Amino acid sequence: MAKDPSARNAGDRTTSPSSNQLEPLPADAAAVIGRLLGDAREDAGLSQTAAARALGVAQSRIAKLELGRRQLLFAEAVLLAALYGVSLERLDPRKNSPRPVAGRRRRIDLPRASSGGSPRP
Repeated sequence: MAKDPSARNAGDRTTSPSSNQLEPLPADAAAVIGRLLGDAREDAGLSQTAAARALGVAQSRIAKLELGRRQLLFAEAVLLAALYGVSLERLDPRKNSPRPVAGRRRRIDLPRASSGGSPRP
């Protein structure tokens, strides 16, 4: 006898349909998740390079994730959350907001001194 897929077993949790609804992700979810990742990495005291080495990926992959230019795979989220010592919930843009851009620590690369010749005005 075939089981009715809509029937629930007595041991199943019963919830009303409205409580099963997930809040949709914001339109800019990739960018917000990326900023949350960057905040978590900085809070863990890691550079993008150190995080990339720990995961065995290129630094550019971490940068693209943090800039929202690459979709975050679930496996990556699990590994990054573990590396940064945070829960996956911390990376959820529906529950957390990234620090304002002004509050983020930025690394500034200064131009290297050229060899020979005088500096340009």
